[in-house]
Amino acid sequence: DLHLSKATQELQKLRLYAGKDAKITKEIVQQLIPKTLEHNVFELTNDVLQGKVADAWRLYDDLLLQGEETIKINAILIGQVRLLLQASILMKVGYQQANIAETLKIHPYRVKLAMQQARKFNEKQLAALYHELIENDYLVKSGQIDKEFLFQLFVLKYGKRQG
Repeated sequence: DLHLSKATQELQKLRLYAGKDAKITKEIVQQLIPKTLEHNVFELTNDVLQGKVADAWRLYDDLLLQGEETIKINAILIGQVRLLLQASILMKVGYQQANIAETLKIHPYRVKLAMQQARKFNEKQLAALYHELIENDYLVKSGQIDKEFLFQLFVLKYGKRQG
């Protein structure tokens, strides 16, 4: 399995770094183990929703330097915001974590994180963000606006709304 192989490689890297007697700390793990694209986009979503423009731009630039595509980042961001919106709506009608996971057919842990994040924002705010991301996706894919410029403009506009 690819995930097990990757995990084994990362564990070997930690062992080599720490040596025989050193203790592997959380800080060492955070420093040495690369975050997944999905984890970075989760953080990017938080930064955008909280109006942290500089943090969002820095993370976006890091993703570009790692070879990620703006269109792919935007697509995952759309999916994350859609999940927050769905969780928000389902929580409002009384669904619990297990019901939401079953309804959306996703892992309960993702639902737990989405529920925690969705509670911080109102439904209108999430819906507006979702629609703007969809519109931006259309503008980029139809060649109307440069993808990186539009993404940076989006982060800046959304940050101003929060501030």
